[in-house]
Amino acid sequence: MLFLFVSATHAYSLDEASLPFTRVDTTFHAEALPIAIPLKGGPLRILFIGRRESVGRLSVEIAARLECRFESLMTPDRNNFGTVSPRDGFQAEVLTEQAIITRLIDLMDKGWDAVWLDFEISAIPEIARKKLLRLISNGTGLAYRGEKDDLKSYTTKEKVDVKPLDAVSSRTAAPKFAGKRDNGLMISMPSLHVNNNFQSLEEYLLCAANALLFVSGRQTGLVMTRIRLPKKFEQETIAIMNFRVDMIHSEEAKPMNVHCRYRNDKGRIIFESEETYNINNGKTFIWMNFPQIPTGKYLLDISVSDTEGTASFAGTSLTVSAVHTITRTKLMYTYTREGGVVAGTVRISPAFEDGIRIKAELYDTYGRFYDNNELEIVPKRVSAFFSLLAKGACGKLLFARFYLFKNNVHVQTYETPIIIQKPYDPRKFSFVVYCNHTANYQDLKRYESFHKAGVTSLAVDFSDVTEPEIAFKSAMDAGEQGLSVIPVFNHSRIQKDFS
Repeated sequence: MLFLFVSATHAYSLDEASLPFTRVDTTFHAEALPIAIPLKGGPLRILFIGRRESVGRLSVEIAARLECRFESLMTPDRNNFGTVSPRDGFQAEVLTEQAIITRLIDLMDKGWDAVWLDFEISAIPEIARKKLLRLISNGTGLAYRGEKDDLKSYTTKEKVDVKPLDAVSSRTAAPKFAGKRDNGLMISMPSLHVNNNFQSLEEYLLCAANALLFVSGRQTGLVMTRIRLPKKFEQETIAIMNFRVDMIHSEEAKPMNVHCRYRNDKGRIIFESEETYNINNGKTFIWMNFPQIPTGKYLLDISVSDTEGTASFAGTSLTVSAVHTITRTKLMYTYTREGGVVAGTVRISPAFEDGIRIKAELYDTYGRFYDNNELEIVPKRVSAFFSLLAKGACGKLLFARFYLFKNNVHVQTYETPIIIQKPYDPRKFSFVVYCNHTANYQDLKRYESFHKAGVTSLAVDFSDVTEPEIAFKSAMDAGEQGLSVIPVFNHSRIQKDFS
């Protein structure tokens, strides 16, 4: 029997040998695009402390982007170190709160360039808090996930150049300079929301990596202080536009490599370039040209490096619009039979005119190509018919991808998911969807859609349910629509509800 279990989880791995839920396995590598590897001056030494829901993922994501060596101490929440008991699959003794505090003190003895703290600083036991403050006084930087005022009583009044933080800031994450404690810099950071969309999450992680570099005090000789973008981007004119990057260069003028990368909202690199610029000493800037890219939301990553490694990096986001865009698609059938035809219409705004054409292609989630054709365009109309053959589809989900061209320039890419209705035998194949927010699935039609799409089972997580009656009703509704229900509880919930 083949059993497929689909679950959304955090992108980190726990080191079983170091007791559960306290330490991230530093050999685990997240799939991400590096931006400061190698880093000028060598890897940063970073200590991550705080909630496992955020610190676990954040630490490996930062390590994938910024050259660093890190250790971590994960806690159940922001206010207590808690008591970790053995769980299924772990051969570990009970870890007391005092043992966790002792481990924290031992970790701080190792010496760090920066500390990421996602824990209420006032809730840290006094002996450990004093050690942390001594660490900061000696030059270790602190990036604190919390309110700036929480650090007020621990700072001293000293003037610090905070212009580098301008380039660190983003729409989703704006660090605030909290102050300085002797030789150590302190900033506050907003929360990391793991359910954010790709762009917001990437912006936050880049911002966090840059913030850690800032508080570490690492002198690389160059700091990007601002990326000056135009207020509006139109696809028809973007190729003749440029933007300015402000910098402060403390070394002699020299040629440096500038790497520029544009990624769309699905993480695909749409354009990438490397150019050599002569970077002058002092306050300086460079002008960079925009590439001809389609409409959409983009992340712009910039890094500047010399022969010793990356000296500075920054990022921002932009949205490119166009006069003509595909606004929606309408399928003739909600579900496409196996080996059948995917057909429907593509709607455009404003109406079609001479020079516009649309190409349609059919792919699966692994990028395997199935069919393509050119749509028949009639000027002054607002829609066009398409049909694609889904012959030999390996899975139950395909994507119809539409490319809009104007005067042979690629203007837009638009995707529509296609559900293939394939027969299945539950005795041989189980397709399980994990659901941890049952309140979002109080809709019989949604469960019916799951069943028609080939889902056989729903794993309902009752661990964090505040209204059990809603969760149980949701599970019953799923059962009525032909889905098997697998209840999921975590260890702490079982102890709470059934002890």
